[in-house]
Amino acid sequence: MLTVKELSKFWGTLALSWLFMTAEFSLVNAIIARLPEAKFNLAAFGVTMALVMLCESPVFPAISASNALVKDAVSLQRLRRFSHTVAALMSCVLLLLAVTPLFNLVVSGLMEIETSVSQLVKPALLCMIATPIAVGYRRFYQGILVSFGKAKFVAYGTAIRLATVFGSGLLLMLAGWPGAVVGSVCFVSGMVMEAAVSRIACRRCILELKSKTSQEELSYRRIYTFYLPLALTSVILISIHPMTSFFLSHGAKSIESLAVFPVVSALVLIFKSAGIAFQEVTIAALNRSPQNAAILRRFGLVLATAVTLLLLATSISPLARIWFEWVGGLPSELLPYTSTPLMILAFLPATTIWSAFQRGFIITSGVTRYISKAGLLEVVIVLISMSTAVKGFDMIGADAAACSLLIGAVSANLYLLFVRGRMAQVEAQ
Repeated sequence: MLTVKELSKFWGTLALSWLFMTAEFSLVNAIIARLPEAKFNLAAFGVTMALVMLCESPVFPAISASNALVKDAVSLQRLRRFSHTVAALMSCVLLLLAVTPLFNLVVSGLMEIETSVSQLVKPALLCMIATPIAVGYRRFYQGILVSFGKAKFVAYGTAIRLATVFGSGLLLMLAGWPGAVVGSVCFVSGMVMEAAVSRIACRRCILELKSKTSQEELSYRRIYTFYLPLALTSVILISIHPMTSFFLSHGAKSIESLAVFPVVSALVLIFKSAGIAFQEVTIAALNRSPQNAAILRRFGLVLATAVTLLLLATSISPLARIWFEWVGGLPSELLPYTSTPLMILAFLPATTIWSAFQRGFIITSGVTRYISKAGLLEVVIVLISMSTAVKGFDMIGADAAACSLLIGAVSANLYLLFVRGRMAQVEAQ
């Protein structure tokens, strides 16, 4: 059974990795904000990232799958082949979106992004074609590192990624390229570097796995039934991002909202890193012993409370203005549009921690279909909420998005709580 010290160290290492990763968005936004036409390029990069994350979302579960399923040579080979194939297919989808009439259909048609922004999205999107492959590759090996208790190498890789983004950003600021393109090239450069570092760090784990055999081989059918609900969940939840861009562009102060919301979200994402890391910690800890559930629950509660209070304090203090103006590089005329969405989203990291614990619990049980159902519920609630706020109440787009995301996250958590209760009743019988 894990002690508080062991759990804190394990979580802290992964949280540091996610902190570096989420800080990347703020760093890229800060670079773009210091280039010409900042408002339009920030908006374009936000739309680009929404589309890229939607295309790469099916490869996100590779870390949870390798963490939970890779135990020997056969499971290593089969899951690696499966996850790499999914990643390659998603890069092909992204390429089709960037170079075919699908681009105008989605960006100008469905999302109704203004021409001043959409013309910057296409070149930025072309620079990001390799991201699904890089993401799938690194997340597969990161899951193995976590399962072997070598999470520190995940943090090292992410630190190198952040340094790569910073270095390439400094160089590309002198290139005269549009800010959205500079941001995309920085982003993909960091991704590729981290993928390479993850593979190198994992070489001893791979050698050990190749020497192991199991009486029960991992079948492709088992991989498919485990992975599909998680991939569907990622697609469903990531679809919130382009959907958010759509409603931001239809709410009051649309250009201001499109420019501001990615920067606000980047700050909130830094605090959410605590919860994002907690899912993999939960999976690894419960795989070691189901008795770790109690300490995980207490640790999560303390963590959620601390993160919420810290972000709330930031939102009502001068620190928020300092961050957005000096770190985020937002023009002064955009700063008034940051305060309300930040205060609302201050509660979002707590819902992420709650969700991470519940999802980790369900993933270790092997019944992953409930997670995709929770994701679908969240998207439906967000869609209804944003539509009502923008169309019915004519709210500022950024404020409407913040309210809707929080309502959706709470709704999904309540569903997962209900599912866990039902699962506990079945086990008791």
